[in-house]
Amino acid sequence: MEALAHDQAIIRHGQHKRARGLVSLGHFLRHFFEMCVAMCVGFGVGDVLYLWAAGQLGYAAPFSQLPELSVLVITFNMTASMVAWMRFRGMEWRPTKHWQPPRD
Repeated sequence: MEALAHDQAIIRHGQHKRARGLVSLGHFLRHFFEMCVAMCVGFGVGDVLYLWAAGQLGYAAPFSQLPELSVLVITFNMTASMVAWMRFRGMEWRPTKHWQPPRD
């Protein structure tokens, strides 16, 4: 009888761990989706503004004419939008600081 109770406790513990794992997976997937949406919004809005500004300065195809600047602008737009969303969701600055460039 004692062995049966022990086995049932082990089963309940395993079910609890699995349920906790599913909750963690759900949190991860929600966060992943939110970050993807934030990046896409930052990319889309930022690139429209970048293409407009480059056009005003006489660059018809800034991605091929200014590849280095274009990469920096895209990187900034995507990162800034993710940090803004994380701050909107209530995250402190500390978890977002790892996105800063290293300082020597």
